[in-house]
Amino acid sequence: METQDGAPLPGAIWWGAGPESRPSGAAGAGPMLWSMGLLMGAAAMYLLDAENGERRRAAVARRVEQYRAEVERTLDRETTQARERLRGSTRAALWRVRERFVSDEEIAREITARMEEVLPFEEAGLIQVTVRRGHVVLEGSIAEERLNRLLGRVATLPGVRGLENRLTVRASSTR
Repeated sequence: METQDGAPLPGAIWWGAGPESRPSGAAGAGPMLWSMGLLMGAAAMYLLDAENGERRRAAVARRVEQYRAEVERTLDRETTQARERLRGSTRAALWRVRERFVSDEEIAREITARMEEVLPFEEAGLIQVTVRRGHVVLEGSIAEERLNRLLGRVATLPGVRGLENRLTVRASSTR
């Protein structure tokens, strides 16, 4: 701050050549700098005290280490949780997209192809496949040892939302 003739007000201390060297907007910074200097001096006296300074510095170091460790644990925990939420969201979104784009006809074709991998040609022809909105119904007869493989392959196809087993199990075939 200055008087009308440009001279500094009493109590305003600036380390420059004149009013033009003062930082802009720093007119009230003097008391704040004094306060900070006093605070830093008090902290230094507290920590560098000959009798208790070493114990105080050790206590401060312990607290700083505790805070650092807590921050690390919190960051690790939050990172892990965020990663798991992202993975879950990604899986759910991909599953919804994948199911949305698989038509009933595609599912039926894929089931027929999988049946031919698991069953002999003649046996695959005895099974009727019906698909409606992702829900699969299997009808016909199948050898006992092939039933679980077929059901497992059909149930894991993309787009299959439900599986109804109406297959009749017959005694094991000679193959």
